[in-house]
Amino acid sequence: MRKNLIAICKNKLTGIDGLLPVLMEIKALYPDIKVSVVLFDDNHYALIKKNYNMWEMIQSMDSSVYLIRNRSHFITLIKLILFILRFLFAKNIIVKNSDTLPFHKTAMKVLKKLSKTKEIKTYLVTMPLEGARLSFIDFTIANKKKGKSDTWNIFKDHYDHFLSSIDAGLFKEILNVNSPKEKMISTGYIHKMPRWRNFIDDASKRYNAADKGDYFLYILTSLGRAKSVYHHPEIIEYLKDSLDILKAYNSRIKTVFRPHAITDMDKIKEVLKEFNYSNYVIDYGHPMVLASKARFVFGNYFSHTMYDAYLLGKPVVEYSQYDRELFEEIGKSSLGGRCCDFFIWRNKEELRKTLDLLINGDVKMTRDQDFIKNNFQDTPKEFYEFWQKVIST
Repeated sequence: MRKNLIAICKNKLTGIDGLLPVLMEIKALYPDIKVSVVLFDDNHYALIKKNYNMWEMIQSMDSSVYLIRNRSHFITLIKLILFILRFLFAKNIIVKNSDTLPFHKTAMKVLKKLSKTKEIKTYLVTMPLEGARLSFIDFTIANKKKGKSDTWNIFKDHYDHFLSSIDAGLFKEILNVNSPKEKMISTGYIHKMPRWRNFIDDASKRYNAADKGDYFLYILTSLGRAKSVYHHPEIIEYLKDSLDILKAYNSRIKTVFRPHAITDMDKIKEVLKEFNYSNYVIDYGHPMVLASKARFVFGNYFSHTMYDAYLLGKPVVEYSQYDRELFEEIGKSSLGGRCCDFFIWRNKEELRKTLDLLINGDVKMTRDQDFIKNNFQDTPKEFYEFWQKVIST
């Protein structure tokens, strides 16, 4: 019987970024399994292709890519029917972080009726356990400000198993949500999976650092507020502060800007011109690859991509300002916690001193290996035992 591993992705880069390490690991262990990736729409497809490392990962598994949704409801329906027919009378293992298929529940019922299909829901994020704790606090405060419930029942809906990079106990401790322990499988920190790290190491060696020279990585994000309910200046103000100080170092170090999917690049280019900023490139490659040879990694609001930089031993710098209530609740620190090496609360002179240290000095970062072990957990043996059982039965 044909065996298919089908990834159904939400309409964000984080969706496929979370699933790819799992897909690559399973494909390497079970090379006869056919990998298929279902993306949300044409825009999602274009966004992933722009991240050339991510697209290379998908191609490396000889994956089939499906785009079901179309502006025409009729074409969408035809595509969905053809998709279902492709996987009838086969063994299908579906891993999903969203019900992306049109008429998703109906499609699953048909596949489960006419084929041997298992449905695995996932919560796979590039966050260490401390980062997840701080992120859940952020979620709770933002919802309170919106007047919404602070309950996030991620475990609702039907599925056969639940794959998570976050410890089940943390969901209960912070969000007061009970996890289905009998269905839970832990992955550890997903960007530590062996095949993922092998790919990143290889891509990093191929990354044209000679063309970049000595550089640092600037992680861009939204230019507005982190969340509309938070009381802090718009992030573009932190960006302008940063560029005003950083431009003095343009002749000594190149800037590699890595945009987020939601970054307004027209506005970014306008601001760069305003500050007469020079010696920079804009690169859409995977942040973990871009960070690999960077002198340091910089941002104006802590991003999940910075956790990877911390794991790689790169100095992580955040120049920012938070909503006061959030800042107090997370312990007057960065949202990255200990994974932010230099947290600067909107002080340009302090930023200048930090940059002098990083650019003119020879800063060597050390990492607490117990902290790494406990927060960036290795893939447990139970993960491999689970997949062996699912694929063989």
